[in-house]
Order: sequence, then C-alpha cells, then structure tokens
Amino acid sequence: MLSRSVALRVLSGLAVLAAIVLVTFAAWWSTLPMRDAALENARQETQHETLSLAEQFSAVTRSAISSLNAVCISMEAHGGPRGLAASEVRAELQRAAGDSVGTQAMFVVDATGTVVASVGMTKTQEGQSVRSRPVVAYHLSHPTDLGFHIDHAKYSEMTGGWVLPISRIVASSEGKMLGVVGVAINLSYIRDLYEKLGNLRRASFSILARNGEVILRHPFIDGVIGFYRSPIHEDGSYESTSELDGVTRILSYRELEGIDVVMRVGFPLDQVLAPWRDFARERVTWTASCLSVFAALCYAGWFVYQRYSQQIRAVEEGFERKESELRQEIDQIEDMSISLSQKVSTPLGRLRNILQADPEEVTALRDEIVASTIKMERLAQDVGALALARKTAVKRQDLDVTLMAHEIVRSLEAANPTRSVDVRIQEKMYATADARLLKVVLFNLIGNAWKFTALTPAAIIEVGARAGLTETIFFVRDNGPGFDPGDAKWIFKPFHRLPTSAEFEGQGIGLTAAQRIIQRHGGRIWAKGRVRKGAAFFFTVQPELAIHGETFRHARP
Repeated sequence: MLSRSVALRVLSGLAVLAAIVLVTFAAWWSTLPMRDAALENARQETQHETLSLAEQFSAVTRSAISSLNAVCISMEAHGGPRGLAASEVRAELQRAAGDSVGTQAMFVVDATGTVVASVGMTKTQEGQSVRSRPVVAYHLSHPTDLGFHIDHAKYSEMTGGWVLPISRIVASSEGKMLGVVGVAINLSYIRDLYEKLGNLRRASFSILARNGEVILRHPFIDGVIGFYRSPIHEDGSYESTSELDGVTRILSYRELEGIDVVMRVGFPLDQVLAPWRDFARERVTWTASCLSVFAALCYAGWFVYQRYSQQIRAVEEGFERKESELRQEIDQIEDMSISLSQKVSTPLGRLRNILQADPEEVTALRDEIVASTIKMERLAQDVGALALARKTAVKRQDLDVTLMAHEIVRSLEAANPTRSVDVRIQEKMYATADARLLKVVLFNLIGNAWKFTALTPAAIIEVGARAGLTETIFFVRDNGPGFDPGDAKWIFKPFHRLPTSAEFEGQGIGLTAAQRIIQRHGGRIWAKGRVRKGAAFFFTVQPELAIHGETFRHARP
C-alpha cells in the first residue's frame, strides 16, 4: 500500500500530465480551421487549374479537329484519298497542319490501310500498309462510325514522340468508307502547358474517357494507359485514393468542350496538408514544451517549499523538544533541590545535635557520626554521577559488555565477601558506546539488583542481551522484592524511592543518572516488575551502534 503522501504525489503528477495532454490537444484542435482552409484552398485551386488546363487543351483539340474536318471534306469532294495525287494530298495536309495549334503530324490512309500521304513523320510511311496500327484497325473494324475517335496516348514510331491520335473516316455520299484521316497532337506541348501552371508541378493530370478509361496521364506510370477508373458523371472536386500509386489526392474534373473526354487534375493530400501539419506539430510541441517546463518549475518550487517547510518544522520541533527538555530539567532541578535539601538536612541536623552533646556522648556516638558522613559522601557521589551524565561528552568506542559486567560484579563481591549471589552473565555481548558512561549505567543497574536481593534467599542476578532486527536490547534482571507496575513511571525520578525499597539504603539518583546516559546515547531505558516477583531493567543504544561479536572482533585494532 502506498502512503498517503506518495499517493497524493502520484495523483497530482497524473493530474498535471492530464492537464498537459488536454491543453496540448486544445492547441492542436485550434489548428483545425487552418486545415479546413488549406483543403478548401486546394479544392478551389484544383478547380481553377483544371479549368485553365481544360480550356487550353480544348483549344488544341478544337484546332486539330478543325484541320481534320477540312482534310476530310477535301478528300470526300475528290472521291476519297485516291482521287488526288499523293503530292496534292500531302500539300493539303501541310496546309491543315500549319493552321493547327499543337499538331505534330497528319496522315491519310486509303480504304485498304495503305498510307497515301503524311506530314510531320520522322520517316515517310507512304505506300506502306498500316492496317494493323490501332488507329487504322479501329476504323477498319468500324467502317460505319462517322464520329471522331480518340485513341490512347502512345509513343509513335512514325512521329518519334508521345502523341494523342484523333481520327475519323473519309466516307462517300452513300456512307461507304473511302479512307482514314488522322492527326497526332503533340503531348509535349500539353506537358509544357502543365508545367507552366506553377503549383501543378507537384500534382498530376489525366485525360479520361466518359467510361473511365485513362487516355493520358502525366506524370506517366507504366500500365496506366487503358486503365479503367470509376465512370465520370459530373464536374466537381473530390478526395480519392489512386488505385495506381496509392496516393490520396484532391481531384477536380472538367469536361472538354467539343470532345467527349474529361480533364482531371489532382493535388496530393499530404502535400496540401504539409504546411498545416508542420504548423500544428510546431504548436503542439511548443505548447507541450512550455507546459512541461512550467510544470517542472512549479514542481521544483513546490519541492523547495516542501523541503523548506520540513526544515522549518524540524527546527520548530527541535525548539519545542529543547524547550520541553529544559522545562523537565528545571522541574527536576527544583525537585532535586528540595529533595537534596531534605536529604542533607537530616544528617547535618544529626551531626549538629551530636556535636552539641556532652563530649563523652560524642565519643559514644562515633559510629553514628561516621555513618552520617558516609551517607553524605554517597549523596555527593550520586549527585556527581548525575552531573557526569548531563555534561560529559560521549566518546564512542567498541566495548566488551560481558567483560565490563564481570568487573563490576567482582567489585561488589569484594565489598560484600559474606554474600552469596548467583550472577549469570551472558557471553559475547558487545556495544559501541562511551566506556565511562556505560560503566556507570551497568554499575547502577547491577548495584541496584545486588542491593535489593540482600534479603532474598537464593538471590539471582542475570545480565544479558537480545539481538532484534534493528537494535540490541541489554537487560539486568533479579528476583528481589520487585515493585508495583503502576510505579514504573516514577522509578527514574531523582530522589524518588518506591515503597518496596524503603527498607534498603539509597538516595534515588542512580537510575536517573542511568536514564540520562542512555538518552545521551540516543537509546531507550525502561523497567518491568511485580511485587515479590523481581525486577528487570532494559536499555538500548542507537541501533546502528549495536554490533555482534563477529563484527566486534573485526572492528578491534
């Protein structure tokens, strides 16, 4: 489970990301009118260019058809192509071709498919049979079709270039076919017109029959000539994907005057929308970048504010903690002053009374004087130990707690040689602490256990440690008179003695000094007990300062 602060950060991050996405989408959406305008401009431009190209191409085809009609009328007036000499037919063709715009070549074929005369050819074909050529073959197979026939654009070996053939038959008054007259429109001329229309350099144009058959396309694609598209029914603009090259274009259609074909101009949609896409991409990128930078700055400011607030709170908490500690110190000093006054007043008053007594009585009370003096000396030592716990700087080092406990027990046994106590000290106990201060803690805890088991038969004192996951807990346990668990909160108060300790000597300062020392190490100390069931005192040092024996051995110099 995520903590509340982490969950809030994740949610705020997702909210910021969603806001960036929404604003960026709005920025993209705002460019759609530009897209619509680009499409509309492209439709209008294709219609304009289609109209312009159709008008120019119509002028070329009208001129070619006019020349074609003039030659046919002349041939029909003389009874067909063979009614004139070849030179006369050639002269007629030259006059007609000279009057026609965009005409590259003209030819006349008799009813058998033999060339009578031609002009504009790279090499003469006169006297040769061309009945297998598509233009001538069509009329030979349709001798009664008196209309104009537009064949596919092709590369002509007769003219040496790409041409668009238009032809019709020469018929007698009875409708019998006497021959064929054809004109080849120079497609390079149409291409020049196309390239002069500036923007169309990146477009395509086609000439289609009404049934959808492709007659001409530029730029040229292999296999396109004769390809059938959907039939064309009306002029206008459309969007369509080409079946030839897979490119989507904006198309405009225009019917050519005087000839049953359609001119089509198409602009690639990708090129039409390229400026809009570039603009939209730039706007989206700029918007997302600005929002990201702004969000990053806001997050950085928020982070700095949070860190600053945390530092301020830490400082305030530190001041509050120090203030609380100072209040406790003041309260303890006041309590200690009152208790010290009471503790000192009693032996001093007793000494004054003894000294004011008869000299013989003073000699008799010598032991009582010594006892009062020792009591005051111990009180002074305990007060000094408490001051030591408050003022001495902590100098940490690796310590053998087991060895230190054995030394303290030996000193207690030497001072009380008549006592027999079962002292159990755990082996291989180690810690990193101040040696002098930790010895004071152990001396007070073990000394208390030694003192309070003085009236206990078969006294037992146990010194040990438990290793936890994060810290090592040391303990001193005895089977003495114990104490009421409800009195545990008073046990570390200075000069405070519990009811169960009334019959034992002591000043009530040792445990206070031990608590101060443990707190100086950053650890904890607490007590557990029950009346007539013994007492146990537990303490720790900082978790990272508690080490095991193996680590201690490697750490020793």
